[in-house]
Parts: sequence; C-alpha cells; structure tokens
Amino acid sequence: MFQNHYGDLSEDAFESLLSQHTIACDTETTGLNWLTDRLALVQFHAPKTGTHIVKVDMAQSGNLVRSLIEAPSVRKVFHHAPFDLAFLKATWKTEATNVACTKIAAKLLYASQSINSSLQSLLKERLGVHISKGRVRTSDWEVRELSEEQIRYAHQDVAFLLPLLSNLETALASVGRLDLYRRCCDYLPVRADTDQLALGDIFSY
Repeated sequence: MFQNHYGDLSEDAFESLLSQHTIACDTETTGLNWLTDRLALVQFHAPKTGTHIVKVDMAQSGNLVRSLIEAPSVRKVFHHAPFDLAFLKATWKTEATNVACTKIAAKLLYASQSINSSLQSLLKERLGVHISKGRVRTSDWEVRELSEEQIRYAHQDVAFLLPLLSNLETALASVGRLDLYRRCCDYLPVRADTDQLALGDIFSY
C-alpha cells in the first residue's frame, strides 16, 4: 500500500504512524551534501500503515513529519541515519529522538570483517531479499509527479528495514554487542547537531 503526500503528511497518516512502536524511514535528496543539496522525499513504512511518501515543498513547514521524527514513543529505523538526519535537520530543524540505524548495526556485527554494508547487499546477505537500484537512484526526485519506478524505489528502501533490523539485533545480541549498538544509536541525534555546526570529528586528536 502506497500513499503519496505533498508538502507534509496528512493528519490521518501522521496519527497512524504515530500509533506504531517502530517505523522505517528514509530520504531521497538531490545530492550527498546537506550543505549544498536539498531534501526531496521522506518515506515512512510500517506493516500496519503501508508506505507513505512525502514530496518535500520548502514553502510548507513539514510540521507533521518533524513531529513524527521527534516523537520519543516511536522508534525510527534508518539505513545510514547520519545522512538522513543531517538533511532532515538542515531542512526542518528536526530534533530527532529514538532512532536506529541498520548500517551501524551491520558495522558493529561485522567489525572484524570487510563487508559491503549497503542496504542492497545487507538485504541479500541477511534476508535473501533482492532489491534493484539502477539508474533511478540518481533520477530527478524533485519532479512534481514521481514515476512508478521512482515510487517503487522509494518504497523498497523502507519496506524491509524493520525485518532487517530485527535480524541484525538478534545477531548482535548473540555476540554481546546489542547494548553497545543501542548506545551508538542514542548518540545519533547528537551527531546530527555537531554536523550542523560543521565541527568535524570532535573525538579525533
């Protein structure tokens, strides 16, 4: 199930997502640098709500998207959360709470190994799920009407995040790193703050 929204979530979609314990989140942007590029889409997914795709309009405040990202009662699962949180904060000044990141989970799990921690690779490795990226990945996400291929891409980026996180957390627990992982996730909103201040790696010598 897909629902497209322009400028912000609808009230019904917001309430539905807010009632969930855990939701998947992702963004599509015009580039990789939050200082010079723009947020184009924000996607949310939960099994009971389906996928909600918000087309960003800078003339609108995105109040409901921001409220959802800031809601402590809902766990927001990203893949490469530092990237998404940086764009969300730069766009709407979000103060994210209760976030998780599947890429960080994978890096902790495979810390002693060299692996490809892309979403596509992890889904294939951990769940046997094959998703296609292709050229749509770098398509124009600011177009007024998204193509079917773009909608499908945006959906698949969030559709499998929750089972992937569950799988990775089970594996982390088995090697005694689940608590460390959760503490890493607790730090992610702080990381977004230091990124916005262009402080670099404040832990380096």
